[in-house]
Amino acid sequence: MKLLRCFLLVFIQVVYVLASSIDETLVLHDGSINIENDYTLFLQDYSKYFKSTLVYKNVKDEKSLKIVSDVNSEENLYKNIIIFPITGRGLGKKLTSADLLKFSNNANGNIMVIDGDKSASDEVRVFLNQLGIYPSPKQYKLHDHFNFVEGNEAHDVLSIPIEGNLLDESNVIIGETLKTDDILYSGSSALLSNNNLLIPILSAPKTSFNYNPKKLDKKSTEDDAKYLNDVNYWALGNQNYLIVAFQNLVNSRVSWVGSSDFLSDASYKQSNYKNEKIFNDLLKWTFGEKNVLRIDYVEFFKTPENTFNPKLLKDTFKVKDEVIYNLGVSEYRGGEWVPYQADDIQLEFTMLDPYYRLNLVPVSDDSPVLSFNSPELSTAEPNTTFFSKKFSDDVSSSKFYSAKFVLPDQHGMFKYLVDYKKSGYSFLFSENIITLRNLAFDEYIKSSQIVNSWVYLSAIVTMIGGWLVFLVLFLFSSESKKTTITKKNN
Repeated sequence: MKLLRCFLLVFIQVVYVLASSIDETLVLHDGSINIENDYTLFLQDYSKYFKSTLVYKNVKDEKSLKIVSDVNSEENLYKNIIIFPITGRGLGKKLTSADLLKFSNNANGNIMVIDGDKSASDEVRVFLNQLGIYPSPKQYKLHDHFNFVEGNEAHDVLSIPIEGNLLDESNVIIGETLKTDDILYSGSSALLSNNNLLIPILSAPKTSFNYNPKKLDKKSTEDDAKYLNDVNYWALGNQNYLIVAFQNLVNSRVSWVGSSDFLSDASYKQSNYKNEKIFNDLLKWTFGEKNVLRIDYVEFFKTPENTFNPKLLKDTFKVKDEVIYNLGVSEYRGGEWVPYQADDIQLEFTMLDPYYRLNLVPVSDDSPVLSFNSPELSTAEPNTTFFSKKFSDDVSSSKFYSAKFVLPDQHGMFKYLVDYKKSGYSFLFSENIITLRNLAFDEYIKSSQIVNSWVYLSAIVTMIGGWLVFLVLFLFSSESKKTTITKKNN
């Protein structure tokens, strides 16, 4: 009885923790910056766009900080995580880079890392390194002798032009900005690997360089350029990336910003810079308020011209059947689901390798290829050749795509596969397995219906007909000769 009571108490506690934490955003810091006083404008914008509550945790004060459930490792205890610069090496006593990676690998485990030249947390760095992001070491800072703010003698507070440095040219993550605008930046930079899941957003100008000025001060300044080239720089020019995004295969997102001053009150809403615009777009993307796609509707079936075999109780697809595949996709934008317009969604019909790779063509909501617009397309007979499933209660917000094709002349197990991976958008994946059978004995086409066989059939008929004519002529057309009997006289 006591054991049961203890179990119930633990269960209630776990449920309470999950229920109270799942709609919260964890803000990690170490007290080196005053978040609530120096970042009030950023916090106001966050509250305007997101409903989740901000929970502040100082890693120095927390003895046991957990972000993933102990009961279910696939269950996150927080909706999102924001990490401000951590000057110490750790993230508390029990929070490690492995925990951050586990949080990110769970569905919707979104993390934003705000870095700086004074950040030194090894756990955060190891986590970023596993994604392919390599921030510059502590005390290394970006400098530029051509794009600095007037009055800044160290040339480490930069006015970076958007034109030529904003890599998101198609405005997928960052919305439209004026190319003549600048951003205010002071902080670190990062090198990137060739991971194709990384999305570089902002790079440094060609004239910039990242180095540690404190190391340079300790050396002789007679040959500063040689010293920089030999040992002291982290990256030069466009190799420095200032804002980077990442999205894994389960659609969890991570973003990295190399400057905590980028969103401080001192520079966040300056009218002559676009810091607020760029960071707000990045914030919405990271925490799933934009560029989120979903599949609302999937269906596939034989066209009405294809018949079913009445001898089979549950007929299936057969080779050379003509089929239609329909897909409905919507996008979350501006707080609502809207139709997603695209011309690059493809359908693969695969066994081990794709037999077909077809472009899905956009169709209107009232198109007759959609089964709910043409009830005669769905047969009442029991069969496995009509599949239709709604993944959303309301498909009116979907854009429909369709493909019509003939199945290959090969029996076996096949898949209808949609694997849509567009940079900056959440990935779409849908697969449906079908059985493709050979023709039944009475389903093969008759030889008389094959045009090429007419020559041979004609030859056979001609030969038989000629033989019959010959027999008739041979048997009935010859004249009988009368035989005269004479007696031979000796």
